[in-house]
Amino acid sequence: SHLNTYIQADVLKIYNYFLWRDNKLKFNTARRRVDVQISYKIEVLSSEIISYKIYNYSYYGSSQGNYNVYGYNYKLNPLIQVTLNELLNYNDDALSLVTALCEEKLLEKTTIELGIDGLNKESLFVFADKISWETFNNFYVTPESVTIIFNWDQFK
Repeated sequence: SHLNTYIQADVLKIYNYFLWRDNKLKFNTARRRVDVQISYKIEVLSSEIISYKIYNYSYYGSSQGNYNVYGYNYKLNPLIQVTLNELLNYNDDALSLVTALCEEKLLEKTTIELGIDGLNKESLFVFADKISWETFNNFYVTPESVTIIFNWDQFK
C-alpha cells in the first residue's frame, strides 16, 4: 500500500543520512565499529490519520552513540503529511501556548532528572529567540495527547 511506502521512505531517509555522515566523516570502518538501528512504532491509526515515531540509534565509534526520535503524521485519503501549525489552524495564540507549555515541561523534566534546584527557563534555554512553528514540527499524536520531540542537536 502507499502507506507502507511512506513509512519505508521515512526510515530510508534516516538510514541514508547515516551513510552520508559516515562517508563525510571518513571513518575507518575497518578499525571502528559503526552501527545504526532504526525502528518505528505506530501511535495512532484510524480511517483519518496515522501518526508514528521512528527511533534512530547511530554509533560512529565514539564513547557513546546518538539517539533520536522523529514523529510523522499523515492525513489519509488523500495521504498528506500534517504539521502542528496545520493541526492548530496557524493560530499565533496556540504557538505562544505551546511554547510556554514546552518551556514548563522541559524545565520540570530537567529539574527532576538532574536533581538541580533553583533552575529557571532563562538558565536553560534561549528558547524564545528561536521560536517558530518549525520548532515544534517534530511530534506525534497518541489517543490521549500530542507529544512534541526535541532531539539533542535541535538547538545548536
